[in-house]
Amino acid sequence: MKVFSSSLVICLLILLLSCQSSQQRVSYFSGFKTIQITDSSRLYKSDSPQTYYLHYRPIDIDMWYPADSSPTDSVLVFGNMLSLFEQRANFYTDSHAGDGFSTQLAKSFTDFFHCSSVEKILASPTQSRKDTKAAAGKFPLVLYMASYNGMGYENIQLLENLAKNGYIVASFNSIGRYPGDMTMQQADLMEQVSDAAFGLKYLKKLPEVDSSRIAVVGYSWGGLAGVVLGMTHTDIDAVISLDGSEFHHYGLDAKEDSLFNQISHDFVSNKTPYLRLESSSTEDQATIDSVYNFNTVLQGPKQIYKILNTSHGDFSVYPTIVKQSGGCPAEKSYKIITQLVTGYCSQILKQTPPNAFTDTIRKEEGRTLKTILTNYHMP
Repeated sequence: MKVFSSSLVICLLILLLSCQSSQQRVSYFSGFKTIQITDSSRLYKSDSPQTYYLHYRPIDIDMWYPADSSPTDSVLVFGNMLSLFEQRANFYTDSHAGDGFSTQLAKSFTDFFHCSSVEKILASPTQSRKDTKAAAGKFPLVLYMASYNGMGYENIQLLENLAKNGYIVASFNSIGRYPGDMTMQQADLMEQVSDAAFGLKYLKKLPEVDSSRIAVVGYSWGGLAGVVLGMTHTDIDAVISLDGSEFHHYGLDAKEDSLFNQISHDFVSNKTPYLRLESSSTEDQATIDSVYNFNTVLQGPKQIYKILNTSHGDFSVYPTIVKQSGGCPAEKSYKIITQLVTGYCSQILKQTPPNAFTDTIRKEEGRTLKTILTNYHMP
């Protein structure tokens, strides 16, 4: 019987390990952490001394990332996420303006949906593991743009799902000029866009980020912020809008119509692949006199789908969280939206499975969604 030399055994082990490491994992845990950076090129509280902690623009980045599991992991509850708003409202205003917000928001959910309780909503488990060990490797980057005065937890299950499928997700809050409240004025919109642009420069330097594969996802007002960001960054591979405000309904508010006109005046033609998932609600249709057709600005691949039997709020996680925690019947629309966003990122950013988006479209066409526009055949 031949005996392998020690050098040959070592070579075989190296080959085996390299083959194992080259196999891409398809499922991870969802880690969560928050980092804060400062953009010293922009003032936040301009009338403050330079040494004041709010003098320059602070930027919080909430990150969901592919992670390994550990017995010591701390799995967060939804109340932990809501408490971030309290902390940041106090931080950005140097006051106690946010005190009690978690309970107030949970109470508003129970009243609106007539389901669950404050205690159940706050204790509702997430799949986010705080500061847990990141999985080894480089991963595509998804930037999430939060809705009007919103934060990333508004779509936590979507962002967790992206992380579990091998994406690093960086969420940028909707924070306007001092004292932080977002408005429809262009200057406030551009604060969120600039936060993400500055954050992107920071994130692209991280060794775990694959800066050659980047997508932007935005909900509502964040959809508008996302497309503005995509217009000015050629390194962004796709923009996904969840019922975004880049399609504006005229006639509901004259002041908002005027402010949107100022924003849309600076839209530039864009060739970045664009996906829009929109609601089918007929609410206020009688008072809408027209809709700004953002589609005319787009010159690249574009697809628009209407998610049937949904309202604007169904593109956030709130209805799902409340109904799951209270044991009330829940719609499947949020699950479909999550599948579509994750599948689109997979196909555009060349991840696996290769047909996750088109397979979901074929399955759900006519049942839960309707095709409005598509001039792009996915690979």
